[in-house]
Parts: sequence; C-alpha cells; structure tokens
Amino acid sequence: MSLTSKQQFYVDTPEFNIPEGEIHSVYPPQGHEERAEALPHVVFNTPSFPWEWRASYIDNVPDYQQNRNRVPWLAVLVFTRNELELSPGDLELIQSKTQTLKESQRGLKQTSNLSIRLAVSAVNHLQHTASPVRVPESDPDQETDVILLRPGLFKSLFTKYDAHGRVEKTATHPDVRPFRFLAHRRDVNTQGMAVAALTATEDYQSSFSVVVSHRTGPFDVKEPTQCIVHLASIRGVETMAWPLSAGTRFVAISTLHSWTYTCIPPDTPSLKDQFVALGQSSALLRANVSLGDLPDTEGIPPAVRDRVLSRLEDGYTLARHRNKTGESTACLIRGPFIPVGISSTVSRPWHKPSTIGSDLQILDQQLGIMDITNSAAWQLGRTIAIADQDFVSRIGQVRKQIYDRGMQYAQLDALHEHGTRSRAELIAQLPSLVASLQQLPTSLQLATNDSHARSRRWHRPSVEPVDISYHGRQTASIQAFAKGKKTLKDYFLRAAKEVSSAVGHDPSQPSEIPYNEYNTPFSPDWMALLNWVIDRLFLEGIPPHYLVPDSGALPLESIRFFNIDWRWMDSLLDGALSLSNYTDQDHDEVREAIVAAIDLYRETKIPQLGNRVSPIPKYGCYVRSDLVTKFVDLKVDVISSNPSTDSPAILLSHKILLVI
Repeated sequence: MSLTSKQQFYVDTPEFNIPEGEIHSVYPPQGHEERAEALPHVVFNTPSFPWEWRASYIDNVPDYQQNRNRVPWLAVLVFTRNELELSPGDLELIQSKTQTLKESQRGLKQTSNLSIRLAVSAVNHLQHTASPVRVPESDPDQETDVILLRPGLFKSLFTKYDAHGRVEKTATHPDVRPFRFLAHRRDVNTQGMAVAALTATEDYQSSFSVVVSHRTGPFDVKEPTQCIVHLASIRGVETMAWPLSAGTRFVAISTLHSWTYTCIPPDTPSLKDQFVALGQSSALLRANVSLGDLPDTEGIPPAVRDRVLSRLEDGYTLARHRNKTGESTACLIRGPFIPVGISSTVSRPWHKPSTIGSDLQILDQQLGIMDITNSAAWQLGRTIAIADQDFVSRIGQVRKQIYDRGMQYAQLDALHEHGTRSRAELIAQLPSLVASLQQLPTSLQLATNDSHARSRRWHRPSVEPVDISYHGRQTASIQAFAKGKKTLKDYFLRAAKEVSSAVGHDPSQPSEIPYNEYNTPFSPDWMALLNWVIDRLFLEGIPPHYLVPDSGALPLESIRFFNIDWRWMDSLLDGALSLSNYTDQDHDEVREAIVAAIDLYRETKIPQLGNRVSPIPKYGCYVRSDLVTKFVDLKVDVISSNPSTDSPAILLSHKILLVI
C-alpha cells in the first residue's frame, strides 16, 4: 500500500522590495560624478540573490543546455530625466477612470528618482499601461515602486536581435536572454578591506553577486547631466504581448532600488587620472606654510620668525587658549599625527604620572607660548574615560585588586622580619618543633646551677610595633631602597603582573604569561580594561579635531603621511588611568604598576601571531578624496623595501589608514 499526500507551501522570497542590508554597494555612488563610459552596477551580499526568481522559461537553447546560464530576475537600467519624467497630463491620463484604484492611490506623483509608489494590485489598473507585474496571492496589498517607460524605450531594451545584430521581426515575445551575461558571482579576497572582511571566512574569502548595466550615460553631453539608475525586476517581461498594442502609452516595471549620479563630459579627467593626481599629491601631514604666507613680519627678529616656521613644519598649529586666570592667549598644539620622528634619546616613560594634566604643558621660551599638546591629550583621555561608565567601574576594580595584593605582599615581608610567619611556613616548621619538644628531657640547657637561668628563659625584649599601613610601608620603602631591598613599588608591580596574567593550570592562580586576548584572563576586569586601552591605541573614539587640529594640513584630494606620537598616546592613557585614585595623590604607584603591565603585554610575543608582539599603529596616512567614497572597500597594499622582511600589517578605517 502506498500513501500519497499533497501540500502547498509558500517560500517567502523578496520580489518587490530589497531586504535591508542585502545591497553591499553601488557604483557610481549616490550623488557622485562619473564619465559616460562607466557601467553602473550593484553588488549584493548574497551570491545567489539575482537568480532567486526566474526571468526566462526558455530552456531549449544550446547555451542553456550546455552551461545552464540562467537569466537573472534583476536588471540595472540607466536613464536620463527626460526619459522617465512624466508631465501632469500623462499622470492624469494613466489614472483616469480611477474607480478601480483605491483612494490612497489617486493623485499619483513621481518621487525624486522618477518612480511612483503604489500597491502591487493597483499596477495593472493603470490606464493605457501594460505591465509584467504579477499580483502575489500572499500579499496583494504590499507596495512597490514602478517606473513608466514609453513604448519606444521599452522596445529598445527588450527587442530580439539575430546573430548579425538585425532586429528579428518575427519575434513573438520580448527578449530578456541577453541579461544573462550581465550578472555573475564574484569570490573576493577581502584581506585589507574594511567592510567586506566583516563577512569573510577565516581565509579572507567572501562571495558576492554583481548585476551590471548594459546602458551608460549619454556620450554627447557638454555639461554635467544627472542620470538615474534603477534596479528593475524583469520577471514576467518575457510573457508580455509582443509587439505592444497600439493603445499602450506606457509600460510599468517594478523597481527595487534607485540612485542618481552625475554623468560628466568625456573630456573630464578619468578615474585613472584622478588616482594619478591623488598619488602625486602625497606629502607630510602639516600646514603648507612658507615665509611669504606669514603676515607682516617687519620688526620681528629673524630667530623668532624661523622658530615659528620650524614649529609649523613640526606639525604644530596656533590656537586660542584660556589659562588658569581666565585670560585668553595663544598656544601651540598638535595631535598624535606628526610629520617628524621622535628623537631616539627620548625613552618611555618620559614623564611621571600626572594628577591634573597642566604640569604636562611645555613653555617655548623663545616664543613665550605654551605648548599644551600633552596636557590636552591628558584631559581628553580623562574625559573619554569618565564618559565610559563600564571603564570607570573596571579600573576601580583593577586598582583594588592590585592594591590589595601588593599591600598583602608588603605586609607579610614586613612582619616576616619581626618573626611573624605565614600559615604555610608554620605548618612546614611543625616537624622540627615536635622534635625539639621530644629532646627537652635530655637537654643540657635545663641542667644548670644558675638560679637565674630559668627565669631568664621567659624574658623577651619588647618589640616595636610595625606600621603596616600604606603610608607606613611607603615611608619604610625609602629606607629599603637605600639598602637595596624591595620597596612598595616592587610589590605593586608583582601584583599587577599577576592580575594582568592569564590563568595557570589552576584556574584560581595566575601564571607567568600575560593575558593577550588569545588566552583566558585571570581577572575579567583586567581584560575589559586592556581592551579599552587597545581601542584607544587604535585611535577608537578620539574626536577628529584632536587627530588633525588644523584642517589646512589635510586639503581635498590629497594623501598625507604621518608618524604616531607615542608621547601623545601615553598622555592620553595617563589621563584615563588617573581615575579611581583614592590612595595617594603625590605618588600613584598603582597607576605606574598598571602602565607597566600594559607595557609587558605590548612587549611579549604572541604565538598565535607568528611569535610577534601585539600590533600597535606606528605610522600611517590620511586619504582625503572622493575616490574613497566611490570604492567602499578600497584596498591598500604596502610593499616592504626589504624583500627579506614581511610586509607590515594594514589597519584600514573609513576615517584613517593605519600602518603598523
């Protein structure tokens, strides 16, 4: 006995609207300029999206039988405004006798991209209009955008031609098969890309689908002309009557996405010319100021004038500054991106931890102007940290963990010098204590004729109390340092190393290996703090006007190279790590221990990175150009001048390119 069953089911596939996030990019981008020979195209994140609906049911042709080259249901079509724009009379014509239309569909209007928004069920009720749009049974009231093509334009898009390029007058249906050559799947190596790498596999591979237009902008334009691109559905076009009836004034085609760009005359510089000009504009990130650009310099000593030019060449800019007394004056300032290198004689740490930030200001004695660069970085770091509630909580916990561990080690050592033993030491000495008690009956120390000997056994000299508080241990550290012994700072460094480490074989105990984002942290609070610090080292969350204080240093259509000033970054982190200091405002040794733990992480090689240290940005470049917005995933390669060494890793951002 055989049982059969039939059941209908519906596959929910988008037909009249593109799902959010499906379109990866379009070219040319919205509002940009491009020459006429460019072929607009759309890139989809789903590699099978253009073929999810069937546009042609002709499968008896040789090329389909050999390679099953399926016709996509989407086509990218380019128009000028006069091809799509309808007059008020045309709109009134197609909506006459509107008793078949809903009240909400009356008074049709074209959008900025010259499409009309209406319900799918209303498309076939437009007067003097043919349409391939089919009304879905599942949701006939859903809305879609349609464009109205005049019959001549529609025929030019879907007329069938023979092998010699002549029109086939015997054709019985519109021809959509040429569109099978305009869609393909593309596998891309996304290494070094900012957006596409988000969906890539472990080997940097990602798959996309691309639909290309077979129409371009007009070639005979003498001035910039707006072009409108529509991602149209050609599903059902093949089943339309052909040729169109004499009374047909328009053909309504569903469009799922649209954008505009400007078609520029052929004599406009090409894309290659723009890239060449951009490459030739490369320079260092600083204001292009010469002696002639300065205001009236008469009466100014040459030494002062040369000093000003030298400061500007070092990347500084003059800004307005208000000092502590409220007076407005001038100051020198620059961001972390500098056009010069840092002298090798300057080593870290280059300043003591600051509690107010103003002590990081440097007076230029020759100009009499204050350099507030590092002070501004310190204040910025503290402000960013205060705004992050999670970071404030984490740094408080990390400080407490380091302080408690460090003080415990310092107190144990201080008490150990006065005979106090730890629990483990007492347990270890129990066997020798029992042995000594067993030898008491035979001990010669008790066999004496001295009458005072026994009483002296119970006499012990008084012991001075030991101050094991923080300030007491800090005072004792001064004497310990002079004697070459451990100081309170050493105990905090030991505690910070343990708190910042990965877990050992026993999860409750730290190890000698620092936490490096590839292992398990001993302290979850330290993991969060380190991640926050790394984000700041990668310039995450730093306002752009701090990165480039003078916009004149970064003109349009230019590339500017720079080094990253590690002193500025250290000042930023010093301001952030100054929070939650409730112990000592003069000598914040816990903060120094945290900085030392961060430095240990940066100096320790990571096996998962090929036995390299953690990548931290050191230099980079700004690319300010319309080309960056035209190419969403602009890829940058750096070729090492020494072939024997590996090329540096690239950190790509839409705001900045960082090279490490």
